[in-house]
Amino acid sequence: MAQLLPSPTHVMGCFATLTGHRRAVETVAYTPDGSTVVSGSNDNTIKMWDAASGSCTAALQGHDLPEPTFGWVKSIAISKDGRMMVSGSVDSTVKLWDLGSQECRATLAGHTEWVWCVAISPDGTTIASASGDKTIRLWEASSGSCKGTLTGDAMGVYCVAFSLDGMRLASAGGDKTVRIWDLCSATKIAELQGHGDVVTSAVFSPDGAVLTGSWDKTIKVWNTQTWQCQKTLQGHTQKVRSVTLTPGGHHAVSGSGDLGKNAIKIWDWKGSGECLATLEGHGEDVNCVATSPDGKILASGSGDSTIKLWRIAQ
Repeated sequence: MAQLLPSPTHVMGCFATLTGHRRAVETVAYTPDGSTVVSGSNDNTIKMWDAASGSCTAALQGHDLPEPTFGWVKSIAISKDGRMMVSGSVDSTVKLWDLGSQECRATLAGHTEWVWCVAISPDGTTIASASGDKTIRLWEASSGSCKGTLTGDAMGVYCVAFSLDGMRLASAGGDKTVRIWDLCSATKIAELQGHGDVVTSAVFSPDGAVLTGSWDKTIKVWNTQTWQCQKTLQGHTQKVRSVTLTPGGHHAVSGSGDLGKNAIKIWDWKGSGECLATLEGHGEDVNCVATSPDGKILASGSGDSTIKLWRIAQ
């Protein structure tokens, strides 16, 4: 297991800045083997970067709208086998990509507003997409057909996340409420309330907890047995835009637009709830964060159009 380094000031730090996007980076992910960082941007493109050299190896295009809106890529997700990627865009579509050939296999249409977030089930069979049209759509990954639509959000849905067993889905958005869905019955089983503003990020931990990040500047930890908030992580001074977990779920990582700092924070979410480290260096809001499969490297994307790679563990 990768160990968090004890001295953020002297040991942690940014060792590479990846430049090439022309607009804000909205989403970032690692391929399962850790060899490639993938980013989506408001410049309409998805870029693939060699994680070792930092060089851009490919630029995927397909989401497109005329100026001034552009076909902003808001979210990407990569299957556990590394063969498939999905992307969601302001063009209201979900695109399914073959990562081997780097070609678009299918365009999934049905949403009537921006697609803010996409996720792939752990077994790779189902795609979930969250949209400003207040719905979550479930898609068959093999055929691209819509399997069903989940409704209940009073405002746009900004994030979706599968549980690690693929049996549940978390969703949240503009109405500040986190909803938990049973995917076998396609029914809502819980509504979690407590955030004071828009919820933009959700992730399940290996032991079944749900962590959510919000524009209310906090991250909340929810117990999925009692459906109660068991902890609130506080320290950001501006909107929390992204939350993820290190491999094994030992630490939480969040990105924000903290005034003058645009900070990434690493949290002891299971224990004290304290912030263990703060990483600064981006010129604008940190919109997205992702950890490498071995837990040693963190990738962050920002409104400053760059991706930064940070060494966070030994």
